[in-house]
Amino acid sequence: MDCFAVETEQDMKDYENYVLRQDCASFNSSLKFRDFLIQLMEYQFTPPLYLMAKEEGKVIGVLPSFAIKGKYGTVLNSMPWFGSNPGIYADTIEARTLLIDEFYKMGKWLDCISATFISKPVKVAYNMEGFLFDERIGMVTELDQSLMVKFHSKTRNQIRKSYLQNWFQVADVHNAKDIMVWLALVHQENMKAVGAPVKCREFDVLLDNFKLGTDYRLYFAKDKETREVSAALLLKYYNKTVDYMTPAINSEYRDKCPLHILIFEAMKDAAQRGIKYWNWGGTTLPGMEGIYHFKKRFGADEFKYFYHTKIYDRFPWQVTKEEWLKEYKYFFVIPFKELRVMKGK
Repeated sequence: MDCFAVETEQDMKDYENYVLRQDCASFNSSLKFRDFLIQLMEYQFTPPLYLMAKEEGKVIGVLPSFAIKGKYGTVLNSMPWFGSNPGIYADTIEARTLLIDEFYKMGKWLDCISATFISKPVKVAYNMEGFLFDERIGMVTELDQSLMVKFHSKTRNQIRKSYLQNWFQVADVHNAKDIMVWLALVHQENMKAVGAPVKCREFDVLLDNFKLGTDYRLYFAKDKETREVSAALLLKYYNKTVDYMTPAINSEYRDKCPLHILIFEAMKDAAQRGIKYWNWGGTTLPGMEGIYHFKKRFGADEFKYFYHTKIYDRFPWQVTKEEWLKEYKYFFVIPFKELRVMKGK
């Protein structure tokens, strides 16, 4: 068994074919997401570093990653971006171990200050002693034709209310840009109101480089009385999974639950197209209780996923959380609780 970098056209075909065989593989696992990050971050990072394990010429595991060179040193992630979690795919424990070992060796070769391997959502953490450790909650709703049965009674009532007061549409080539602009502006307002990170260039990158209806879809709702857009929802698609990327809601219409109709209709559409999983992305507790319950009431099952961070020599412990967030946008550098621990020593 050997480990290779994904470099040639054939390597890329082998990588993509292997990932497509993984039933729960998301958009963030794909080479399209690699291209998305390249467009998004421009020249702030090293070339993508995708690893592939082979045995007798057959791919048996992959691990994608990116590294960024910043003011305080180089940081390696598998993978960066908001709640990004392609993690690792491997047919055997041996392949998984080889890929993870090579990942951290690559961190040393790149002279990194930290390298973070992010696991797939699982019931228990990988046993990786000697690493700094953090966790998130991954939430997934399995899609089928009996969705309403899975939903909490409160969510079912809110969906019915939404139908009475809103109607939904799916953006097409004629109005996609206008709806995306609306979503971007309102998303920024929504995020700033709660002090959360804001997406900016992501929307332009999707519009300019990806296929509407195949790679992503835009759903939007209008209030039946005012005819104003009340909510919009941006979703990414890959293989058998749809990723809940960005919702936005006009605060004036929040009591009419417009987002509920969009989620329900998008779930039904996806199920009819043979998509199996609705990936809600990561949630952190404590701190995101409202978002957690919102997702949970849409029939989401939860799984933890884990951040395993190796700290290399020369790590600048004096740098603050605020400085890390500003300098290394999209990247995970270190569990911030560890900065507090070191400060107290």
